[in-house]
Amino acid sequence: MKGLYQALSRYHTIHMISLGDAGGYHQLKSHQLSDGLVFNEEVVTATPEFEYRTKQLSKKLAVSSRDLAALLYGPALKQFSEAVRRALVNSDIVICAHPYAFGIYEHVVEQYPNLSRPIVYEAHNVESDLKPPMYGDISWAAHAVRDLERRVLKSAMLTVTCSEHDAKRLQALALAGQFELQMPIVCPNGLAITPEMAVSFKRRAQIRDQLGLSVALFMGSDHGPNQYAIDRIAEAAQNVEIARQWRFVVLGSVAHYWARRVPKERLPESVLLRGEVSEEEKNLWLRQATVGLNPIESGSGTNLKLAEYAAWNLPIVSTTFGSRGGFWESGQHYVNADDGLVLALNRVRRMPGRELEGLAGRASQLVRERLTWDRIARPLAAKLGQSP
Repeated sequence: MKGLYQALSRYHTIHMISLGDAGGYHQLKSHQLSDGLVFNEEVVTATPEFEYRTKQLSKKLAVSSRDLAALLYGPALKQFSEAVRRALVNSDIVICAHPYAFGIYEHVVEQYPNLSRPIVYEAHNVESDLKPPMYGDISWAAHAVRDLERRVLKSAMLTVTCSEHDAKRLQALALAGQFELQMPIVCPNGLAITPEMAVSFKRRAQIRDQLGLSVALFMGSDHGPNQYAIDRIAEAAQNVEIARQWRFVVLGSVAHYWARRVPKERLPESVLLRGEVSEEEKNLWLRQATVGLNPIESGSGTNLKLAEYAAWNLPIVSTTFGSRGGFWESGQHYVNADDGLVLALNRVRRMPGRELEGLAGRASQLVRERLTWDRIARPLAAKLGQSP
């Protein structure tokens, strides 16, 4: 997300406000870009009370709930509300990246009506589809999310989605809610390309041979679709042949899901749950892995992990659904896993090196040509320039 707004700073003055952890410092940074341009970032620390209530909410819902906590308790974050108020004074447009801080904006405008500004909603997902299954029988949480998404959509002069599928789905939700929503514009997930990502296939093969086994990497947050993927990885890890040939590394908060379900002593030896790690460690695994996994069967938005794997020239194993977004083609950019991870990983082991290298190379080229933040930002920047 940050990369998109850094890229937009080449066309518009951007002031990004985000919520940091309690115990940190209120930070206002001006990042110098090329050509003398600046990207402004403000990080407001959460209060201990907010963190406590977030923890209690997550425990009650049995899922990471910081986003929902921002909706429920955000207006009480006085420093965040004040940061929004100050920024609105010199702003022409407000972009809501995710809907969950929209309540804070509403709270500020209720107090200062003259600070009302046109809204752009950057919808990373269709929240009404993504969140309710995660909350199970707790209907009030699902209702709160649906109501919030409806309010943001009704208020937005422009909506931005990651995929055509999400654009059409949000239009359908608007129709069901009996309000009009112009067709959203699509800005796919992207990333910034750095020189260190140019890892050769030969180097990956050398690492695999040195280790004496292959490494399958999965990255994700603690959300339903990634939890499902973790279950599929668990099933594959139980296979004797797979366990002998592969090691599975799980990065991100989704590792907590499996840790909650499986006692540590019962965790397969072939699985390493690393959880949330530094950028340096994440990059280390992206350099050393044999394949990147994406066995996703449900969800909304698109999977940024695919673009990240591809940017690092890492061969991809994905389901068809996991590759949604209109860019990725099975057999051209990734090894298909619709028939299960065991069969897909066995195919990888049998594939000639040149064929696997070709898949990774084509996927890497696709990212560099179509999914860099600079390229993605241009049509959005032009659309914002036409806004009132």
